[in-house]
Amino acid sequence: MPSKNDLSAYQLKPNKILSNTPNKETKTAGRKPLPIHEKRSETLVIKLTPKEMNAIDGKRGLADRAVYVRHVLGSQTDLFV
Repeated sequence: MPSKNDLSAYQLKPNKILSNTPNKETKTAGRKPLPIHEKRSETLVIKLTPKEMNAIDGKRGLADRAVYVRHVLGSQTDLFV
């Protein structure tokens, strides 16, 4: 009779429930990343007076500040042509 700490009586199940190789038919979550030339990875930091910031906040409505400023720069200047 084996001792009580002997693990030789236990047998592993031969079939695994989850496979180690990914299934090619499954879809990955999330959207595809943008190409490098379209990705917005650069940062621009400017300092404004409270009066200038209030002027931007008054005109931007519900849009984020950065979105509004990017829109104004793109539509009223030729920087993003």
